[in-house]
Amino acid sequence: MAAAASNGSFAFGKHKGKNFEEVADSDASYCEWALKIDNASGALLQFVNFLHARSGSGAIGAGVQPPLGAWRTEVESTPPSRRAAGSGQVARLSEDSVFVCELADDQFTVRPESKNGPAATAASGFSSTYVPPEIWHALGALPGATLTVNRRAWAFPLRSYAAVLASLHQMGNVEPIPSWVKQLTEKGKRQAGDIVQEARLPPNLLPYQLEGVRFGMSRLGRCLFGDEMGLGKTLQALALADQYREDWPVLVVCPSSLRWVWKEQALQWLSHTVGANDVQVIQKGSEDLQRQAKLWIISYKLLASDFSKGKFQKRPDGTPHGVVIADESHNIKEWNTARTKAVVPLLRGARRAILLSGTPTRNSADELHPQLCALIPDLHAKVTEFRSRYCAQQQHSIYGGRLVNKVVGARNTAELNQLLTSTVMIRRLKKDVLSQLPDKRRQKVPIEVCDAKLLREIRKESQEESGVTAFGEANNSGMTNIFAKICKAKLPAVKEYILEVLERGDEKAIIFAHHKLMLDEISDLLSKELPKDGRGSSHIRIDGSVPQAKRPELVKRFQEDASCRIALLSITACGEGITMTAAGLVIFAELFWVPGAVEQAEARAHRIGSTHSKVVVEFLVVPNSPDEHIYNSLERKKKDTSLVLDGFSESLNAVASEPSERRKRSAAEGVGVGPPDTSGKRQTKKVKFETPSPVDRSKVEFLLRAVRESRQALEASSQGLPPTTSEAKS
Repeated sequence: MAAAASNGSFAFGKHKGKNFEEVADSDASYCEWALKIDNASGALLQFVNFLHARSGSGAIGAGVQPPLGAWRTEVESTPPSRRAAGSGQVARLSEDSVFVCELADDQFTVRPESKNGPAATAASGFSSTYVPPEIWHALGALPGATLTVNRRAWAFPLRSYAAVLASLHQMGNVEPIPSWVKQLTEKGKRQAGDIVQEARLPPNLLPYQLEGVRFGMSRLGRCLFGDEMGLGKTLQALALADQYREDWPVLVVCPSSLRWVWKEQALQWLSHTVGANDVQVIQKGSEDLQRQAKLWIISYKLLASDFSKGKFQKRPDGTPHGVVIADESHNIKEWNTARTKAVVPLLRGARRAILLSGTPTRNSADELHPQLCALIPDLHAKVTEFRSRYCAQQQHSIYGGRLVNKVVGARNTAELNQLLTSTVMIRRLKKDVLSQLPDKRRQKVPIEVCDAKLLREIRKESQEESGVTAFGEANNSGMTNIFAKICKAKLPAVKEYILEVLERGDEKAIIFAHHKLMLDEISDLLSKELPKDGRGSSHIRIDGSVPQAKRPELVKRFQEDASCRIALLSITACGEGITMTAAGLVIFAELFWVPGAVEQAEARAHRIGSTHSKVVVEFLVVPNSPDEHIYNSLERKKKDTSLVLDGFSESLNAVASEPSERRKRSAAEGVGVGPPDTSGKRQTKKVKFETPSPVDRSKVEFLLRAVRESRQALEASSQGLPPTTSEAKS
């Protein structure tokens, strides 16, 4: 333990050369630790006595907030005559400290905070400050005062706010609850929403998704869906937009990689209202908004580049947009970007504005300000006010000696959460709705190929090789060449989509690919982008070139190292013998024409021992291309093999499939699952079958192919046509 000289300074140790006063003013954590020691002796005892003597004299340190327990003991033993700074006067907090009032549900809290002390951290929400016992005692003596759980603040009923605020002003400087926060939260509680029109709801909404639509209606169509990734925010936004059909057309603003996803989702969930010709995906700035369209889909980039022209800022008739959806709304987190300047006025002017993001803020609380301004036209607080209230800041000297404030943490987080949830935001985590989610949810994600010439070349070669309808049936040299060209064609879109996934959140993911070109390009992208998140994130790669002896070490790193976010795997090299249950998301950057290989690959994450009981599987598919024919081939093969092996037909789309227990009962009773009827309910029909003995899937596929070819041969002979080469061989 450090010794002290007679002049009250440390002779050696952590604070060697500093006197007691310097340490008391600069190192709050050391002072708190010292005051907790029961058997202090030597220099430590002298320092503790100095702290107690300093508090008893009324001198206030700028950086020390002793534990409440120590102060309560001292307050109880302090004579009433010493609980005031002067005769007949109320003790006051030092000028470099402030009482911070924070809204918390139907209460508010009061805590002392140092203006010049150590910067606040996200964990504590404020910086510690020394408070004389007489002031702390006076706070606790105010009507309705109760200690908070962390014992660093006093809580009061909200109805006592005016009276407590008046008392606080007598004891020191006060940072009150901003008037705009009180006004917005009170208005949010009083707001009367719209009634849900049940007839317009899409079928098979999960309970929490219905709750999301109802929340959006309670906010009059101006809300932020902040659900964690994989919980169906797109569906909820479309369902909410359909409630306000009278305000259509809908303008959807999203990252360019998600434009076709939005079109497909709209056609799927709004099929009773929207047809293929009703959706316009805007790809160039030279395009005009089609008057007859019901949905316009445009990227942030294109909207921002057109902002000066204003072509897309209003409907073709010159009126403001009725319904605007902004997907991945964290893209408008900074006021100085072109996309924020273009999108926020658009949303403010729209009658209904719907934002979607699983990570509305990733770095600092002030990233929420543009999004709140977009949703709440009544929000008039400037970004500097917002940042000052909800961000812990520290002054830094930059080039030229100029001082700037840098955000180093968050403060008043409980109040900001209440502001969000009482006005515009609904947020659910996967763990909150696990019982409602399917074990595995597969999704086809359409992606766009910009190289139209290469895509035409691929289509032509595939037709010449074996015909479009047969694409993916055989693995010959021609098909291998076409498959390699598809890889090249979709590569830019795949990389763009992966970048978007990295932006969405921190969940671990597996990315499967087949060709070395795809694996190399994705690996380079991950090596470049992952370190930028400020958390030292990284990835692993396992393909055929990685020796078997080294794979367990890489798998263990992905499973146990929180900073290892992505596992890049080869479909054929990593389909078996690897367990990566830390991943909740599986992405197929490329497809493989054998469904068994795809299932084996995705089973790396969805298996016993998974830390995620629900897994999302995404297939990146180029629409209207041989790539899509591979997906359709996988879909058909999956249905055929599952019917033979399991006794019921199952598609790749796990969302539409029956629960496993029901499947078991259906199989036992001889009931097959039929297609959905027009009401959206799944019909059942009697199917006669015998459950086969276990057999290898490849053999089943061979038998099924032989049956199809035999049937084709019979049809050809009946029409007098010569058999094909394969038919002649069989």
